Amino acid sequence: MSISNVEKRGRGRPRTDATPITLRLPPEQLAALDAFIEGAGGSVSRPEALRRLLAAVSTIPGVREHALDVADQLAIVEQGRRAAAGYARNKGRVREAAAIEAGAADDSPLVQTMIWFQLP
Repeated sequence: MSISNVEKRGRGRPRTDATPITLRLPPEQLAALDAFIEGAGGSVSRPEALRRLLAAVSTIPGVREHALDVADQLAIVEQGRRAAAGYARNKGRVREAAAIEAGAADDSPLVQTMIWFQLP
C-alpha cells in the first residue's frame, strides 16, 4: 500500500463540546455492533455506529423514562453493594468484601439483603 492511498486523519485540537468515554463490550455485543456496521455498508467506525444507534433509540417514545428507571435500579444495587462490602469489611471478612466490590457476589444473601434495605 502506498502512502498516497492511506486516508489522512484530521489534524488539530479535538472537539471541546463532547465528552470522551471508554467502553468495554463483551464479545457478543461487539459482534452485534459489527453486524450493524456491516448492515450500514461497513463504512462507519464503531464510535460513529454507536452514535447512530443511540440517536435512533433515543427517538423511541418511552425509552428515556425507562432508562431513568433502570438508572435508579442500578443506583439502588450499587448502594446495596457498597453497604454489604462495608459490613463485610467491618466484620473482618476482607475477601468477601473484595468479591462484593468486584461485583462477583451479587447473588450472596448479604448483598441481596442490603439491596432490599435500599429499596424505597
